[in-house]
Amino acid sequence: MQSVKSHRIESIDLLRGFVMVVMLLDHARDFFHFGNITANLNPLNPVESSVPVYLTRWITHLCAPTFVALAGISIFLQLEKSKSKPGFSLSSFLLTRGIWFIFLELTIIHFGWSFNPLFQVFYLQVIWAIGISMVCMAALIHLPWKLAFGLGVLITLLHNLSDSFEPEAINLTGIVWAFLHEGGRIFLGGERLMYVAYPFIPWLGIMLLGFGAGPLFLASTKAEYRNRILKITGFSFLLSFLAIRIFNQFGDPNPWKSIPGSRSFWFEFFDLDKYPPSLLFALATLGIGCFLLIFFEKYRSPFRRAFLVFGRVPFFFYVLHLYLIHIVALLAVFIRGGTMQEINFNDNFGGIPPGYDFGIAGVYVFWLVCLLLLFPVCSWFEKVKAARKDSWWISYL
Repeated sequence: MQSVKSHRIESIDLLRGFVMVVMLLDHARDFFHFGNITANLNPLNPVESSVPVYLTRWITHLCAPTFVALAGISIFLQLEKSKSKPGFSLSSFLLTRGIWFIFLELTIIHFGWSFNPLFQVFYLQVIWAIGISMVCMAALIHLPWKLAFGLGVLITLLHNLSDSFEPEAINLTGIVWAFLHEGGRIFLGGERLMYVAYPFIPWLGIMLLGFGAGPLFLASTKAEYRNRILKITGFSFLLSFLAIRIFNQFGDPNPWKSIPGSRSFWFEFFDLDKYPPSLLFALATLGIGCFLLIFFEKYRSPFRRAFLVFGRVPFFFYVLHLYLIHIVALLAVFIRGGTMQEINFNDNFGGIPPGYDFGIAGVYVFWLVCLLLLFPVCSWFEKVKAARKDSWWISYL
């Protein structure tokens, strides 16, 4: 029974590691391709992009919703485990870890993106969304499991009904709504600005969906039953996505407009809103995620070890990869004759000037180089984490 439990947890770690690897690909594209953040080009736009660039960007859509849903599953498993640990408060842990994540988003992670010590623009991204969702989960785990799961379903299904609500960004309602659902800029006074890229209510809904899937990963659940439910759920999500998207009326604020069957149509059909994650975005990505969980249940390949390592130290990987990829990008500019004056550290994460792009092929080369550099360091930290798993601080990294 113990080996079955370990194998099942490994499938979660494997998928988590896989999405971390794919996430690195997205950020390599940001820093090494003409469609980087500084150039302000949309890799999903049929006019500005190409099929390889489009697919490279689209596949990375799997990362955030899969990771957030897996966090919800882990919280459920922690809740079950905490019942046999007298004196341990999961609520306190989620509250403090969530606050810690938010703090790091605004400091260490922000600097990794920008390399700007003046902190003129604060971006609230996925770590913030996970952190504030954990703070909410500190209370929500005390709800009956079915009620918490139902809340996640309702948020995911219905939050797009509020898309038309757009209060003025400068008043209190607008600021609160930016944090909750709308996202966007919040002016802090002077030249300081906060940009909410990941408004948290829809992400909390996805975390609650993962929490609702938690019982599938208990030791008492048979693999055959779990995989059957995941398969049914995956097919249901993907078929629902196709059915709703074809009618082009609900579920995403970006309707398709081109002639069906054309190149532009396919670009638009799968161009789903991530900021915040729309219903269609959630259905498509989580539907694929269900099948990936089934796939990783019996996954055996030379890459298994790498996925496990990255999946067991995801936060360490996240912070480390930001600094590594940014440093490598700057070195690449300087080697090609660029100067510090050409790099704008005051805007868009200190992105690399468009004139120094390496094309989509170069993106994949730098992606693989960074993965090779990250693996030994993450492998070392995985061993440290395993050796000191009883230390309270290790759970916050």
